Amino acid sequence: MTSKTNPERYGDRLFRHSNEGEDKRLGALTRAFHTASTARLTALGVQPGWRCLDVGAGTGVISRWLAGTTAPGQVIALDRDTGLLDTAGLTNITVLQADVVNDTPDLAGFDLVHARFLLMHLREREALLAKLATWLRPGGWLLVSDAADLATPTSSSPALRTTISSLWKMLNDSIGMEINYSRAYPRPLLNAGLTNVDIGVDLPVVRAGSPLAEFLTEHLVGVRSQLLETGLHPDILDDALTYLNAADTIDLTFGMISAWGQRPAEASP
Repeated sequence: MTSKTNPERYGDRLFRHSNEGEDKRLGALTRAFHTASTARLTALGVQPGWRCLDVGAGTGVISRWLAGTTAPGQVIALDRDTGLLDTAGLTNITVLQADVVNDTPDLAGFDLVHARFLLMHLREREALLAKLATWLRPGGWLLVSDAADLATPTSSSPALRTTISSLWKMLNDSIGMEINYSRAYPRPLLNAGLTNVDIGVDLPVVRAGSPLAEFLTEHLVGVRSQLLETGLHPDILDDALTYLNAADTIDLTFGMISAWGQRPAEASP
């Protein structure tokens, strides 16, 4: 049960890792943005020997990539729910189950702190971003990536426009998710005292069989009852699902805005 003093959070009810189909939903999202994320990480100079923290590690795909890229370095894969976190066969990953909002894990000295599609889901996003920056070593990098709905409002499909708009509002009302939080980047990183700050955007195409079409389908099906409770007509939702999986659909919906910055090196004595 939730209340004004204890509001529902991501993973309490919606998107709990034990929910049926959650692994499939997260897997599709990962495939949609994995290449973009690893390209951003590579551009930051991730290399063997680095000590990395992957916050909100989910299924562990980025943690595994980091472990392979930084070996013999160390990777900590942190999540509130580690039920889907796969680190099989990798000895340089440590799984840490913790709530970064309410717990106080003793973390510091990382060459890289990474968080993808995490801050947008948390009401405490600004304070948490500032905390993540403090876990860097001098010279270490913070890379945060969150969604931004850059294109759905101009989609040629009225059903998709209406359905996705209802989805974002429902998630904001229920768990405090802010779909366009990343449009505030890079200001929060500058406020956290980071330097060499920059941003980039990745906007994958939605077409039948694409990872993003699969993710949106799983996403909408998974919260169907909640969407209909908002007043969304079931025919509109079904039309949107049909459109996402139609052979002739080529469209754009939401993308990922990434921001990165570096903790200043300590001044020489």
